Amino acid sequence: MYRYKIYDLYVCSEIELPSAMPSQEEQCDIVIRYADLDEEYAISRQLRAETAETDTEGRPYRMNRKYTEDDCILHLFQVGLFRVFGGNCIEYRKTVEIGIYQLEQWILNRCVPMLLIQRKRIVFHGSALVTGSKMMLVSGESGSGKSTLTDALLKQGLGFAADDTICVRIRNQMPEGIGAYPLRRLCADVVSEDEKKSLIYIPDGEKEKYGCDMKAVWPEDYHSLSVMLILVPKEVPEVQVKEITGLEKLKKLIENLYLRETYVELNAMRYIMTDLVKIADKVRIYEIERPNGKMTVDRQIELIKEAVRG
Repeated sequence: MYRYKIYDLYVCSEIELPSAMPSQEEQCDIVIRYADLDEEYAISRQLRAETAETDTEGRPYRMNRKYTEDDCILHLFQVGLFRVFGGNCIEYRKTVEIGIYQLEQWILNRCVPMLLIQRKRIVFHGSALVTGSKMMLVSGESGSGKSTLTDALLKQGLGFAADDTICVRIRNQMPEGIGAYPLRRLCADVVSEDEKKSLIYIPDGEKEKYGCDMKAVWPEDYHSLSVMLILVPKEVPEVQVKEITGLEKLKKLIENLYLRETYVELNAMRYIMTDLVKIADKVRIYEIERPNGKMTVDRQIELIKEAVRG
């Protein structure tokens, strides 16, 4: 049995998760195990046989899913069958041959966040950086440039805390964030051929990614969440930074929940709304509009520093 710490939870797993932080704790908040899942697999195969090969836009179907508040079935045709239930258990049935890093990424990035949603916890989408006791979240849609901005901020001395998700809690009326696990994922187009030799190859659907192990510098504890940056590519002549205020802050927080549709499907939104309001009250949120097709990261950082100081 492998033991890890993921977010602030201690995990006992029959499946190796090499990117997660190893732990010696005997406490076990989450169990990850192999299971037959025969009934669930038979139902999914029947559904797949009765379903068209592609959706209305011609894209091939990749999964079957069935969610209730505390029991979620997810069949990823090129990965395997998962059952996530009770806020404390993930079961997996192998249906195809895949590498351990590909499997663990689905467990870490899909199944564990679903467990947190079952626990009525708040998980945001974005890269997290730390400086001192403070945390900054960099968010935005895929292709918005958050990886580029995050890389530039790391080079300026900020510390790495999370690649894609952070879990936020309210403690003493203040929001605090913690990252999931110490792996930084890089898109293939920003990695040189020499760098690839020392990185971990991670096939991620249609994209090639490479992982950089950050265990040696990863902060395992909570940090005070003070700033959230939301990148928005637009047809604008130059970078513009706008602070979000009022009720718009709550809207932006909801838009940047990780697996936002799952919060709705699991009826979890009503449980987290009070804490979202508290986060909106304490965290400064900035929307960064950047010109499409231009390298403006230095200007982004310059304007971010001016805004945060103000």
